[in-house]
Amino acid sequence: MMTKKRPEFDPFRDKKVFHCKFCNFPITNPGFYPGKKLMINRYCPACHSNNSFSLLNKQDQGFLRAGFFSNPLYPVSPQTLKGVPLKISLVLFPFSVFFNFVVNIIYMPFGLIYNNIQIKKAIKEFSGSYKDKDTNLILLDMLEKKAGPKNQYASYMTGVAYLEGVHVPYNLDKAESYFKLAKEEHEGGLVKLAETILRGAAPDYTKVFTILNLVKDNPQASYYLAYLYFYGYGVTPSLRIAMIYAGTAKTHNIKDYYDIYPKILQL
Repeated sequence: MMTKKRPEFDPFRDKKVFHCKFCNFPITNPGFYPGKKLMINRYCPACHSNNSFSLLNKQDQGFLRAGFFSNPLYPVSPQTLKGVPLKISLVLFPFSVFFNFVVNIIYMPFGLIYNNIQIKKAIKEFSGSYKDKDTNLILLDMLEKKAGPKNQYASYMTGVAYLEGVHVPYNLDKAESYFKLAKEEHEGGLVKLAETILRGAAPDYTKVFTILNLVKDNPQASYYLAYLYFYGYGVTPSLRIAMIYAGTAKTHNIKDYYDIYPKILQL
């Protein structure tokens, strides 16, 4: 009978981390001040976006309403203080834990009240801007406004929305333009676009080839390029180049969707 393995103790597993809805940057909870408006709007230091309370999922909203933004005993393991020798840091550690705990216990009741007042204000401001629109539509609108070369995650997510026709009309041209903005950090967007066109009723192979060439170092893109070169779709056929791309794709265990691997081996 197999026994269930106990999870290893991780002192940081309960430290709450949010991710920005616009650039996916992890936002940890600073200090022990639950009432800060900074926490209500989830200000992102990476893309300078305010992740309004209304955009957060139910779990995050519940956590924010509770007001417990920091672990009273955090940190739970000794840490070297900046500019302080290790021995002194170890001596000061128990005092820092005790101080953090006491301050949290005293502050939390007041922070909880102040926190919910700030949440009501944030919701009121948010509702005043977007009225009764669906939260997903609001997020998409805000993502599209944030999209650009400096915010590639927002560009990628907007491209996905247009590619899949989620909350916006299905539009491959718009999806392509947004994916191109995000190709340095999210090259998978252009691969998804090429795959969608390839599996359509009347594929535009020339366009697919152009898109895949922008991210040809991607293993999945390599597989589709091998397919195009093998059959000469949108490009001059070349068995040699097809074999190179197929070899790269196979090395990365890319699924043989078009049965290119055995066909190249037969020749």
